[in-house]
Amino acid sequence: MADYQVRSIGKKCSVSGETLAPGAVCYSAVVEQDGELTRLDYAAAHWKGPPQGAVGHWKLRVPLPVQNRKAPLDPAALISFFEQLTEEANPLHDRLRYVVALLLIQKRRFRLDGSRSIEGEEWIQVSGMHGEGAWEIRDYPLSEEEAHTLQQELNARLAVEFGELDPDAAGMAHHGLPPEDAA
Repeated sequence: MADYQVRSIGKKCSVSGETLAPGAVCYSAVVEQDGELTRLDYAAAHWKGPPQGAVGHWKLRVPLPVQNRKAPLDPAALISFFEQLTEEANPLHDRLRYVVALLLIQKRRFRLDGSRSIEGEEWIQVSGMHGEGAWEIRDYPLSEEEAHTLQQELNARLAVEFGELDPDAAGMAHHGLPPEDAA
C-alpha cells in the first residue's frame, strides 16, 4: 500500500467559498487533478456526495483552534531556582527543592549520582551535567495530592521569578524519578 501526502483541512468550502467554522461538521474528498491528488473540503450544506472521480471521501468536524501553549520550563531558570532554594536552606521548601531536582533530572540537566540512607531517611545525590555542584536532597515519598500542591506552588513561584511557564510541564504524577524519555 502506498502512502500519499494530502494537505490538512482548508479554511473555506470548495463550492461556496464560505469559511468552515471550527467545530462544524463538514466533508472532505480527494480527487485526482492533473496527475496530483487534491483535497476538497465542503460545508455540510454544500455536500451532495463525493465528486466525480473521487479517490476517497469522509465526514469530519472542523478542528477547534489550537490554544497557544505557554513556554516550556527553562532548565537554566530551574537550576537558578534550585540554587536559590538551596541557599535559603528553608526546611519548608525541602519538598519543593526535591521536585525541582527531579525535574532537572528529567530534563537531563542533573544526573543522579547515587543515594544513601542517613538515620533512616533516604537521600539522593545529584550533580549538574555542566559542572554545577553536587547536592544531597532528601528523597520524599509524595502522594499525588502533595505532588499536585507542589506543582502549583512551583508554577506560581517560577511565574513570578522567571515569567509565564507551561503549567503541565511541571507535572509530577507520581513519586520517584520521572521517566527517562519524558521531555
